[in-house]
Amino acid sequence: YEVATLNAIFMLKKEFGIGGTHPISDVRKLKEHAMCIERFEADVHEGVRLAYEQLGKNPGNEHALFLAGKLQLNKLALLLQVLNKKSGRGEYLEARKIMDGILLANPGHCRALIASGWMNYIIGTRGFFERLGLKLLGIHGNKMAGIDEIVRAADPSVTCNALDKIEARFSLLEILRLEKQWPQ
Repeated sequence: YEVATLNAIFMLKKEFGIGGTHPISDVRKLKEHAMCIERFEADVHEGVRLAYEQLGKNPGNEHALFLAGKLQLNKLALLLQVLNKKSGRGEYLEARKIMDGILLANPGHCRALIASGWMNYIIGTRGFFERLGLKLLGIHGNKMAGIDEIVRAADPSVTCNALDKIEARFSLLEILRLEKQWPQ
């Protein structure tokens, strides 16, 4: 479900011509792709349900817990980047709680470091008044803490599987690009 929903976000963004964090403004295109958006939402719902079902059987299942949090973040990306809705507070808070819990139990969890890093970075790059408003809603982020988390995930000394390490390194490259700090 994680890959299917992430793929749907990229497909919809490409179809709508959305680049970076600029959301769609053409409501007609949204209506044309309503089935895809409904499928996405159904996949998120089913994936979260299955993850929590697994957690009911095995509360220590870190993979299921991460999946529940990551699917919440994918839904948040759909809401903010594709549908241009100013909502998603519940999804953000749930994902933040999950990622913080995973990192508390396992500070070297590569994918949780990446997800938490992006959450911190994205919120931390907002303007002062927007960050202040978000903070009043319980949404917080710190750009430098986000960069540090992604750097830590990409560090060769942090153990994770090859695909997760690739995701960490691509995230770090994207951060360096956004910060205009390419290595010399």
